[in-house]
Amino acid sequence: MDSPSPSVRLPSRARRPRGPPPPTHCSADNPRIQALLAADSAANAALFPPPPQGPPTATQPASRPLLRKSRSALNSSSSSSPSLTPSPAVHATRLERTKTLLETILHIRDSLPLSIPPLVPVHQLHGALGHATCDDEIAKLEAVRAVRRFKVGNLGEICVMLVCDYEDSIRAVAGAFASGRCSTDGDGGGGGGCSAAVVVRGPDGESPKKKVAVQKVSGRNIGDDVFDRFLTYATNPTTGLFVTKSQLTTSMRATDDEIGELFSYGFLTLKDVDTYWVSVRNAGVFWSGFARGRTEVLQTLKKRKHGEMLKAHLEEKPLRGCAVPVDLVLLDLLGKGSIESLDAPLGTMIRLRKRGTGNLNWT
Repeated sequence: MDSPSPSVRLPSRARRPRGPPPPTHCSADNPRIQALLAADSAANAALFPPPPQGPPTATQPASRPLLRKSRSALNSSSSSSPSLTPSPAVHATRLERTKTLLETILHIRDSLPLSIPPLVPVHQLHGALGHATCDDEIAKLEAVRAVRRFKVGNLGEICVMLVCDYEDSIRAVAGAFASGRCSTDGDGGGGGGCSAAVVVRGPDGESPKKKVAVQKVSGRNIGDDVFDRFLTYATNPTTGLFVTKSQLTTSMRATDDEIGELFSYGFLTLKDVDTYWVSVRNAGVFWSGFARGRTEVLQTLKKRKHGEMLKAHLEEKPLRGCAVPVDLVLLDLLGKGSIESLDAPLGTMIRLRKRGTGNLNWT
């Protein structure tokens, strides 16, 4: 009689090791951002001075010693003490604001990879700081030319971007555009042509359709300082989210060829007839991946029985087709009101918000 063969243990399926994280934007290496952060800290220190330290003054009375209570008073106070009442096991996460708006923008910016523009959706700021004074603080930073708002996506989502980052993107294109210009043609004539690599935008003005390696602009009315003039006009606090063709020709003194060139490089996207959104290069690439990340997180929560999941488990698996980290997508959905954050014994819980439950209550 043959002896039974020993059971063969199949090797467990090993997970592929993750590669190194992609390089991200860094604010510590940018002197303009550091100067902006120092000015913001000085302004906040002047606006909210620290409480005075030292002996009590006439306006600050000294604390009185506690009076001794009777036994009955102690018993009555201990029975009604709120510390003895059991707290619920699961309760809403309390929003504690420990950073300023500019510090929050820099924290989100430094978490984004270099492959996408450093855009910060306003919903992320709402999720981190609340709705109370966030919009007013954005308007104040926009008035001093620290940040600028942009409309991104087909649903009218508003994002903010540091003005210094927007200036760097325009100057990079201006340098490439100037280096591609040539004084004469190849045959020695005085044509004065120009060649530059551009990306042709689609009809929606968002996603690039095809790349054109060389574009000849000889004979077109395009000035060498077109990007410098657009930089001065676009970073002006009085310039809105969109501009008209008459405003470009009047305030910026732009020609039709120059408007077309700005449109080809992605700094203008079509809004309506003779109306353009002031845009950021590769903003469509950023938002398409960000929208896929939103959808993936919501679908993951919907597959759960109660529509909830631990935040640590959500952040373990990276998102497919989305370069934005998972925690930033959760912060955006929290500010948008699609999810809610709960403190549970096992950790922070993320739960889908039901429709019709009202607005978020920020503390």
